Amino acid sequence: MKRFFSVIVIAFIMMAETLAQTTVTRHEVQGGETLYSLSRRYNVTVEQIVAANPGMGEKIYAGQVINIPAATNGGNNNQAANNNNHVTTVSVDATFGTTTTANTNIGECKLMYQVEKKETVYSISRKFNITEEELLRANPQIKKEKVKKGEYLCIPYSASEIAALTKAEEEEKKEEVVETVIVTEKKPFNVAVILPFGLDNKQKTSEEVKMIDFYEGFLVGVNDMKREGISVNVYAYDEGGVNSTATDSILKLESMKNMDFIVGPLHLEHYPAISAFATKNNICLALPFSTRDYLTTAKPTVFQINNNVATLYAEVYDQFTTQFPNSDVCFIDINDKGSKSDFVAGMKRVLESKGMKHRTITVDQIANIKDMFSDEHRNVIIPTSASMSAFESIIKKMNNLPANIADSLHVTFFGYPEWQTFTDADEEKLVKYKSSFFATFYAYKNDNNINAFRSKFTHWFKREPVKAHPDFSLLGYDIARYFINGLSNEGTEFYNNQANHSCRSLQNPMQFRRKAEGSGFVNTHVKIIHL
Repeated sequence: MKRFFSVIVIAFIMMAETLAQTTVTRHEVQGGETLYSLSRRYNVTVEQIVAANPGMGEKIYAGQVINIPAATNGGNNNQAANNNNHVTTVSVDATFGTTTTANTNIGECKLMYQVEKKETVYSISRKFNITEEELLRANPQIKKEKVKKGEYLCIPYSASEIAALTKAEEEEKKEEVVETVIVTEKKPFNVAVILPFGLDNKQKTSEEVKMIDFYEGFLVGVNDMKREGISVNVYAYDEGGVNSTATDSILKLESMKNMDFIVGPLHLEHYPAISAFATKNNICLALPFSTRDYLTTAKPTVFQINNNVATLYAEVYDQFTTQFPNSDVCFIDINDKGSKSDFVAGMKRVLESKGMKHRTITVDQIANIKDMFSDEHRNVIIPTSASMSAFESIIKKMNNLPANIADSLHVTFFGYPEWQTFTDADEEKLVKYKSSFFATFYAYKNDNNINAFRSKFTHWFKREPVKAHPDFSLLGYDIARYFINGLSNEGTEFYNNQANHSCRSLQNPMQFRRKAEGSGFVNTHVKIIHL
């Protein structure tokens, strides 16, 4: 069967005031191809191909997707002129092989690693089973083989891993099943992503790395929409830093008025201008990161993804009393920087209104827990602090209890969103006590859909997503799926149909309600996670 695809166009805007542009072809390397053979095929020089793929080096391998610059004057492109262009338009290969942000060397990374205290080039190389030469080659910014704590490094694939990947991809191509993707005559759906990508920076900050992760996860979601027959054009704009004036230039672009959906920004300093533009032009704007509770006021087309969890406590209390009926609740009083006094006070009021028993004790009183706890009902322990140290101090006391007492009391823990950031060792303790916690987002480790997403991400971008809470690539995916699906299918009715609109999420479920008449929407989803 013949495969039909719509084209996704991605534009990287760097403080744009003009629209000069250079077209780049995305080419998936086939077995036996070399930079020289590709230069002959596309009528460009080897040097121009290398320059279009920062960090690539002069060795390529089957399955790798690289940028091929446009040929001009018999292949003698003016590289200096290209570097001065404000806009680079990339036509993404229909198979969605590998789409990376321009001017980064992240595409060759297996993962991005943040250097810890006292680590060296040697110790990091040993940690990831690569040679020092491989690590240094992937990170040309390292001076005199010294690394600094907090610095992000590209961890490349080792030679053996590249060989294994190449073999796996060749096998995958042999077994590939050709699909038919529906192409509709519907007007393409235009999306602008405005985030700080650091396109001018060779060494990415932690913030910029996460934004690239978000964007690439977003592209995976876009590809899913494309396979369902939705034609999507995605334009990525670099908002720059806090004091950047890039946003003003971006909003002046004529193309921005044709957007159906805008995602961003990260920095709230740029939000007033972008939200005003979206409101004026009736464009849906998704704000992915900030939890400030005033951002949707008088902004009817703005959707706040990351709501302030304190505004959702009432929903948590309701879910708790429904899921833990006839339980005795014990608060362990710990006063530290992780204190959740507001949550605890509200929970106590709700428990009393429901006629549920509760008491408050200190950590030291856990030794006498048998005299205080019921052996007829489930006993739920709630620390008054969300900190890891508070949890560990309680667990230490619990583990000192005789086994027969701990088992007979039917004890379970209930806690906070911060618990999902605990170490693996503490997570094992959470599981041991059949713990639960509330959260607005959560990614289940063994979820088949999440594993499938990560497999796609790694295959396309040749690296793993950055480890973070939340996972920024999953957040990007969920936002793309929810909004592109709803807006492209429902148009303006999307705003009025939030009560009925649903979309499968991997990490960040969305359930929006309009904050007030004439204002925008806030995400009200919160769920109790049971381990």
